Amino acid sequence: MKKQFSISIILRTDKKGVDGRCPLNVQVRLHDKIVKLPVKQKVYPEEWDKKTKTCIGKGFGEINIFLKEIVLKLEKFCMNKVNNNQLLTIDVIKDYYNGVNLNCFYTVFDKMLEIKSQKIKEPTLYKYNLLRKYLKEFKKRIDVAEVNLMFIEDFEAFLRRKDDGKHGIANHHKNLDAIINLAIKHKLMIDNPYINKEYKEKSECLVFLTPDELESFSKIKVNPDSGLKLTKDRFIFACLTGLRYCDVNTLSMKDIDFKSKLITKIQVKTGNPVTIPLNMRAFVMAKQYGKGKDKDELLFPTVTNQNDNSRLKTLGEAIELNKNLTFHVSRHTFGTMMVNYYNTPITIVKEMMGHTDISITAKYANVNTDIMKEAMRNKFKF
Repeated sequence: MKKQFSISIILRTDKKGVDGRCPLNVQVRLHDKIVKLPVKQKVYPEEWDKKTKTCIGKGFGEINIFLKEIVLKLEKFCMNKVNNNQLLTIDVIKDYYNGVNLNCFYTVFDKMLEIKSQKIKEPTLYKYNLLRKYLKEFKKRIDVAEVNLMFIEDFEAFLRRKDDGKHGIANHHKNLDAIINLAIKHKLMIDNPYINKEYKEKSECLVFLTPDELESFSKIKVNPDSGLKLTKDRFIFACLTGLRYCDVNTLSMKDIDFKSKLITKIQVKTGNPVTIPLNMRAFVMAKQYGKGKDKDELLFPTVTNQNDNSRLKTLGEAIELNKNLTFHVSRHTFGTMMVNYYNTPITIVKEMMGHTDISITAKYANVNTDIMKEAMRNKFKF
């Protein structure tokens, strides 16, 4: 069988320095591609034997041993890759030569995330970093060859034990799938185990609060200086405006026009502008939290999503709410109330929520059986 690669030391006479010496390179030929890698040694042309690929003359014994070791080390690396039917490319060889361990999946993950970070927004980047954190908790070291269907299923079992929720697990699968696909595109991995794995969530009932539940929630008594009070107010404000968690966290005074009672903000997730009228309750809250603040200051103190959700669980238990209360439920509550309870045209709700597709907004229509029953009674009066 024809050898796929060849490795040798060459003298770069085309890179001769001002002192007349030329750098030595290790030349790797893989199929029809060639890469020349520096070995940080220079010699005069007359000190190099092109045929034996060695330095000639006194004092070059250690250098020749050093050069031979480089060639043998690279040949062993390439041969192992070929014999084990593993991916071997010029980039893989370059990374190995430069000390990058591409057998480690975390190294591949980080390289791919560096590429993706140029195109994704901060909230999405946070989710990828959270995925990496969970992977590390699951397994300290992961070789690329280990990332197979069994690995994916074991990781999912780990996430279920963490009680990460169906939506969270599906998101982690989606992001890991994206990292693997990008690694394959860059020829750092060969196979994607997600070809044989379905991870999309099954359609479930939308979780939202009814107006009565929201009223009960707003009447929960908490310490006015506590974190519970802050989360409670942030959640109510989001229910009244439809703002996402990340937009509540970044809402500044300059985003609010108190004269016209409007929020005009660039959404963190989409980068698109959204305009939301403030009702009296939301307006009063904005006045209270904005009192004495400059235009560049944030309306609310920032809170991590994890802390908000933990506090919301405590608040929900206080009113014996039989629903999985997370911060995103506030957005569902806004959309549901606007469409179903207040009969706001769905096209207007779409604009207020910053949806790019009206089908996204349409999921809020008739999500409650009581509303559907009332609608039917009003339609068929005989």
